[in-house]
Amino acid sequence: MKTIIQLNKLSKKDYKYAGGKATSLAILLKNNFNIPSGFVITTTAFDEFLSYNHLRAKINLELSRKSFEQMRWEELWDTSLRIKNMIIKGKVPPGLKKQVKEIIITKQSTPWAVRSSSIAEDSHASSFAGLHESYINVIGIHNLLEKIKLVWASLYSDGALMYRNELGLHLENMNMAVVIQEFMPGESSGICFSVNPLNYKQAVVEAVFGLNQALVDGDIDPYRWFINRKTGSIMNRKTSMITQKMVTARNGAELIKIKQSEDITPLKDSDVHRVYQICKRSENLFKIPQDMEWTQADKRIFVLQSRPITQQIKKENDQRPWYLSLKRTFTNLENLKKKIESELIPHLIKEAKELDNLDLTILTDKQLADEIEKRKKIVDKWEETYWKEFIPFAHGMRLFGSIYNERIKPEDPYEFMKLLKGQDLEAIKRNKRLKKISNLIDKIDQKTPINHRSKDKLNTEIDTFIEEFPEISIGIFSNEEMRTYIKKLAKQLKNSKKPNEENVSHLIQVFYDSFPNSERKYAVKIFEIGRASYQLRDNDNIYMGRLKHCLEKTMKEGIKRLKNKYQISLVNLNPIDISSLLKNPKHQIKQIKRKNLKKSEGKIKVSQIVGQPASNGIASGLARVIQEKKDLFNVKKGEILVIDAIDPSMTFVIPFCAGIIERRGGMLIHGAIIAREYDIPCITGIADATKIIQTGDYIHIDGDNGIVGIRPKIEK
Repeated sequence: MKTIIQLNKLSKKDYKYAGGKATSLAILLKNNFNIPSGFVITTTAFDEFLSYNHLRAKINLELSRKSFEQMRWEELWDTSLRIKNMIIKGKVPPGLKKQVKEIIITKQSTPWAVRSSSIAEDSHASSFAGLHESYINVIGIHNLLEKIKLVWASLYSDGALMYRNELGLHLENMNMAVVIQEFMPGESSGICFSVNPLNYKQAVVEAVFGLNQALVDGDIDPYRWFINRKTGSIMNRKTSMITQKMVTARNGAELIKIKQSEDITPLKDSDVHRVYQICKRSENLFKIPQDMEWTQADKRIFVLQSRPITQQIKKENDQRPWYLSLKRTFTNLENLKKKIESELIPHLIKEAKELDNLDLTILTDKQLADEIEKRKKIVDKWEETYWKEFIPFAHGMRLFGSIYNERIKPEDPYEFMKLLKGQDLEAIKRNKRLKKISNLIDKIDQKTPINHRSKDKLNTEIDTFIEEFPEISIGIFSNEEMRTYIKKLAKQLKNSKKPNEENVSHLIQVFYDSFPNSERKYAVKIFEIGRASYQLRDNDNIYMGRLKHCLEKTMKEGIKRLKNKYQISLVNLNPIDISSLLKNPKHQIKQIKRKNLKKSEGKIKVSQIVGQPASNGIASGLARVIQEKKDLFNVKKGEILVIDAIDPSMTFVIPFCAGIIERRGGMLIHGAIIAREYDIPCITGIADATKIIQTGDYIHIDGDNGIVGIRPKIEK
């Protein structure tokens, strides 16, 4: 099969090599629709590219490391990143490069649109819309070849992999064609649904000023017209005050502000009818309702793509919207960054401080009950905000990582993490304070006779630490118990590892220099979003921990009163039960039996296990398996921490651990982040880690290759 076919020479029988999008465009072209001229890079070319760079076996190895059912989406993102980096670094075969050059030799200054056309794409049963990359206003042979590789790489995006897995498609031999067309910089653009998915008697036309990308990415709210399918008349319209439009920029597009008069719309009514009639023709041609993307240039309507409307057959458990949400646009993330930094985080910190300052001992039982309920509602409100706002912003560091790898093509696909590391993590600040306490203890131990002033200073420092970092008490220890534990922890910090303060300014400059001068501001903003996202990934959990601590304080006060007054046996009560008992001691509650944690039941006897390398380095030591949070206070210096999942409230033990093994997988989880800050080897994604390994086993951890060696402890 040819590696390149002109769209006007493409036929329906070429579908398996040209993909759904290209084949549909070729059919439209042959039926006299206005289609921008172009050609398709077939799946044969992709196969040749993989063979030329010896990538197929490497990709399949990555996809078979762990079953998709066992993977968290963060682990899948890591897999995706590694595969995409292989493709981005790959060399385009000389034969393909020569053919593309010959086609565009007379059009060196012509801008092109480069889009995916996968074999499973745009079928009537599934839609990959938005899951693969596309690029517009691409000029020159070098840029064109680079964008072709990026489209190929997007075949292995995390969202696309999850969607294919859900559809039951084979992942081992996936393939991708690429459509390349002359780019049409339209005055207005939009989408037309020949059938409204919410009302089958209607059609819908949507339009924005300028290019279509802002509408597809959700950056601009479009004008919308509802059309009677029977008569073709406009039934209703939804106006929108559009203040921005997408226009061409150097090798791409950008949003600019516009002044809009209320009586000016992206389309005249007559043009709305034209768009609808073209979409209706496409529906009649393919014999299924169509979702058509269009643009208007020089008073002509051009069809950019036309595909079946899959919403009509959408399943209740369809996860594609979630997979699409994994791909956050720069504009969305920039707006989210402003909201989180200037509004949400300051408000969260302020609310926690205000609650913490209230003296609970002066409250009556009823007032305390009301306070518990109030704090429970506040925590619930912030939990919702956490999932709606904070979690999506975690995609900021992923976006930066993807762009960094596209521009720099590093040998290590995780090199971008070095640029994000810094001293602004709350966990690092907390551990530095703990180190200060350690130094005070060391000074006191060296002095004879005992210096009472130093001891007073130490006690004050510990009390201040407990007050400023209440989250590490994990709601189960009194202040007196915490003082003892903090002294114990601080002593172990002597000569422990310090955060790595490697100078990465040269890497940051290399990243900036990879952009033309006109795009430097964008590069700086992307880096700022990545770093802010990295810091928030840890910090938001600590701030949430402090808020939850305020709720735990009221619950502890309530339990203490109930025990003293009514001798009630209290086991694992929730806030509502405590509140109800304070108001009415006869309140009936269901006692929740605490689950007995059987450590390493049915222990699997293995000498070596493999996981995902998350922080480089090699270490050996005795294992400390964490089954409950309070086990953290038993960790000894030089031990290998084995845990289900680390959250930021636990990271105070990391500086004196020799290494970390975590069941939960991913390069961007909390344990991996803090391990890299301290240059401690870390391996993640080992299912049953806390069952396979027992406290006291001798462990060898290879953070470069993700290998854990185990020598079981000798039972006495």
